[in-house]
Amino acid sequence: MAIDFELPSDLRDLQTRIRAFIAAEIVPLERDPRCTPHGPTEDLKQALKPGATVPLTLVLRDAKGAEHKMELKVPVATQAEAAATRGSKDLHKH
Repeated sequence: MAIDFELPSDLRDLQTRIRAFIAAEIVPLERDPRCTPHGPTEDLKQALKPGATVPLTLVLRDAKGAEHKMELKVPVATQAEAAATRGSKDLHKH
């Protein structure tokens, strides 16, 4: 019996939107010259100050296919704050 690995259309749509978000929002930050192998420069840190928020829209579909949007404002956290949340002490790795 063959296994069908084809994604349903709703998951393909989600995959496309996530890829677009990463390409538009995440990759540019990774390529920002202010992001060095040793962390962000002071200039980038100022642009991403803790306490600032980044808008994020979650789009969810229920079992009946109805779409629900959640508009969130995600707080910017320092590396230390993020590490404390995840229980990790050292996120700086090469």
